[in-house]
Amino acid sequence: MRTYRTEQGDTWDLIAWRGLGDVRHVEALINANRDKIETQIFEAGVEIVLPTVEPIVKEVLPPWKR
Repeated sequence: MRTYRTEQGDTWDLIAWRGLGDVRHVEALINANRDKIETQIFEAGVEIVLPTVEPIVKEVLPPWKR
């Protein structure tokens, strides 16, 4: 299990970006940390569980394949 220790002022989207590589993983992050769901801005030192997520791949297609 991977974890992330917060810095003063961290938010869910910032933790998702730093810990999981993409802010679009915020929902998975919140679901893995339901006991902290009421927190919007974290104090320093809070341990957050980083769930296993599939990487989000941006696929850029040429115009004729869209």
